[in-house]
Amino acid sequence: DWAEIVEVRDGVAIERDTNTAADRKKFDYEAIPGGTGFDVEISIENASSEELGLIFLTLNQFKNGGLTLGGKTTGGLGRGEIEWTSLEEITRDNLIDYLVTGVGKKYEGASLEGYIAEKISSFVEEVRRSQNA
Repeated sequence: DWAEIVEVRDGVAIERDTNTAADRKKFDYEAIPGGTGFDVEISIENASSEELGLIFLTLNQFKNGGLTLGGKTTGGLGRGEIEWTSLEEITRDNLIDYLVTGVGKKYEGASLEGYIAEKISSFVEEVRRSQNA
């Protein structure tokens, strides 16, 4: 239940000319407390190996603080971290197995980290090749 998680915080508009609080410009905004976890499922269809690399490289920027999410990010909000737990891949090679069992090729733990690193490396190599061409 989000109502139990969301914090309502006070804000005050700032007069840009004087850098002081604007008269009668109080507002409230909602924020999620630090450390709150979310389960996220991402589905990607028909992506090439390089495209997967770009997606993983971009999502990994959350780990480095290079990407933020939501509003008030200049005030320190919106930072997050991704913890990869599992990945299920369905390809032409394992499609029949997936249709029979409902399960694709699973990656977890070290095999998942290796898969992500391989896709990122493939993307970086492709970009470098195209720059040198």
